[in-house]
Amino acid sequence: MFGDMFGDLEKKQQEMRSKLSEIRVEAEAGEGAVKVVANANREIVNISINKDALDWDDVEQVEDFVTVAVNRALE
Repeated sequence: MFGDMFGDLEKKQQEMRSKLSEIRVEAEAGEGAVKVVANANREIVNISINKDALDWDDVEQVEDFVTVAVNRALE
């Protein structure tokens, strides 16, 4: 009895994860210098960087933009 119930629950949970993985959210930082795409499972799908919009000598700024964009996407 419980085996069937838990098996069904696991199946439904997998179906939900599959549906959530199809939902995409995009966020950016630095006025578009860094863009992050995540799915509703809170997985990062893509990170794109506009190299012309960043000061590559300021590594801290680049790191901050990536961190901000990732956090925004995961929110």
